[in-house]
Amino acid sequence: MAESTRVLVAEDDALTRLILQTYLSSWDYEVVIATNGQQALNILQEENRPVIALLDWMMPVMDGVVVCRRLPAWDEDRPYIIMVTSRNQTSDLVEALNAGADDFITKPVEPSELRARLLVGIRSAKIKQDLLSRVRQLEAERQQSNP
Repeated sequence: MAESTRVLVAEDDALTRLILQTYLSSWDYEVVIATNGQQALNILQEENRPVIALLDWMMPVMDGVVVCRRLPAWDEDRPYIIMVTSRNQTSDLVEALNAGADDFITKPVEPSELRARLLVGIRSAKIKQDLLSRVRQLEAERQQSNP
């Protein structure tokens, strides 16, 4: 996965959205924008969905935690989800992770921390894709050997 990885920024606050978009664009990510939770969910259910999603916790229509819960937990194409929030209690972190988020970052976002977390997400997504590819290869070999 190259730096041209698609990343969803689901954020209702225009300034925060612009800041995140500016960081991501400067790092050569392809940015997809959603301004509410329903838009985010729709984008994350598309066939060509982003590999990583930065979800604001509190958004109109549907919050980020609900978006996480509505995505199938074991979908092989499920994006790597980073919850972005001003909430900073351990209970908030636990709630987000239990809902299906893969990571959690607090606002205001520190650019170097965000970049590092994105790279972790990309590594995780690559490992997942490599594993799925190997499983498919083994299944095909098994089917060929057992006609």
